[in-house]
Amino acid sequence: MNVLILADHFPPSFAPRMGYLTRNLKSLGHSVYVVAITKHRDFNSFDFLSGYADEVYTVASRERSHKQVLLSLIKGFFSSFRFMWSDVDSEYYTCCKALLSTHHIDCMICSTSSFYPLMVAERLMSSLPSILDFRDIYEQDETFYPRRGLAGVMRHFQKKIRTRIVRKANAVVSVSNWHCSYLSKWNSNCHLILNGFDERRFSPQPAWHGDKVRIVYTGTLATPSGDISAHTPDMLFEAIDELPADKRSRLDVVFYTDSNSISIMNRVIEKYHLTDVVRCSEWVKSDMVPDILKESSALLILSNHGNKGVMLTKSFEYMAMNRPIICLPNPDSQLEAMIVETGTGVVLRDKHSVMRTLESLIEGSLSVHRNEETIMCFSRMSQAQQFVDLMSYIMHK
Repeated sequence: MNVLILADHFPPSFAPRMGYLTRNLKSLGHSVYVVAITKHRDFNSFDFLSGYADEVYTVASRERSHKQVLLSLIKGFFSSFRFMWSDVDSEYYTCCKALLSTHHIDCMICSTSSFYPLMVAERLMSSLPSILDFRDIYEQDETFYPRRGLAGVMRHFQKKIRTRIVRKANAVVSVSNWHCSYLSKWNSNCHLILNGFDERRFSPQPAWHGDKVRIVYTGTLATPSGDISAHTPDMLFEAIDELPADKRSRLDVVFYTDSNSISIMNRVIEKYHLTDVVRCSEWVKSDMVPDILKESSALLILSNHGNKGVMLTKSFEYMAMNRPIICLPNPDSQLEAMIVETGTGVVLRDKHSVMRTLESLIEGSLSVHRNEETIMCFSRMSQAQQFVDLMSYIMHK
């Protein structure tokens, strides 16, 4: 099968979902051609997922103001008579036409976390069986995506156009039950394909024996504006603060996060007088994460308030490592159910249950009963096979 992946980003920039999919499709014997933005992001490099596609056509990446975007849309309209068509879309489409002129493509997957390149995918749908893969959608966090001003107007029209394109697709895929339920209003052929862990990099590890009991968190915490309410550590910090001194001294809680989150978190740590127990460390690149997780006693997932259907990739990677997951109250029941189903951790809802869990962890009596067969259902290879099955279905429907 010859597969075209049309994506907003592709390794070595972000979007590991499509990077892993490309690698695993290749290992399953398929050919993969990619058209995407591949802007390099040093803070979270995915270089190790580069080089697997048969060919990668790169669309120019540029940082632009809302005014520049508007001018681009006006230019695109008069050049192609398509509302909301931009110069970025034109570059995508030119790359696709060049690729299609020299290669036979059996199926297209368009993957996005925003809007681009959905309009390009729409133009190709008449000649290619198509799957739309939504890693994120605007509605999952209305506080993050602007609703006023020029940006808000653009989002409004982008959502309208997205709805039109979703209706036309042969199939739609997304990353949580909430996303699938939302998108299925416009396309009943909507499928859940979760994110997962790379079984080559994340696997059950023997117990780590350090001087202290180390609890590790990896990932961002604060929004660009400095808000950490969506991932607040307050319940954890309150529980630690009430532990007896001898037990508290046994703990080492480490947050591996970005510089913006570190500056906010350091103030919160000082507020709770936990500088002797909790510390922040600089962001680690993706290829270093497995080694960080190995040197831990337990792995932390904080509440995800304000977001709908967000199934964090770290959750799957944590599951693979044979470390108990400590998940603080999360509004996403699917994530909690997954942790329970796989037997990989505990879901805690109040300060006292957090204290009891920390004490058990310190005493060495916290145990989980892992379901290895269920855990492997969340591997990246399992995800790739689901895409293959869906592509075969829509091609022969």
